[in-house]
Amino acid sequence: MPSSTVLVYYGDGSPARHTRVVLGFSGGMTQPGYTDDRGAAQIDHVGTGTATVYVDGSARGTFHAPGRTTVTL
Repeated sequence: MPSSTVLVYYGDGSPARHTRVVLGFSGGMTQPGYTDDRGAAQIDHVGTGTATVYVDGSARGTFHAPGRTTVTL
């Protein structure tokens, strides 16, 4: 199963710990994942291609999955 890494940081560069992350694909949404103490969430998914990143329910951008992306809150 493909997976992607989403790194979530605050504007001051500190990691956003224990933050809910979901990826949205044309076929649906992934199960939620949560960032660790470094602000990283590993999300397993079936879909590939363009994914919208949702952090705590708000869309925060898109990227090509599987892959890795960084979100700044």
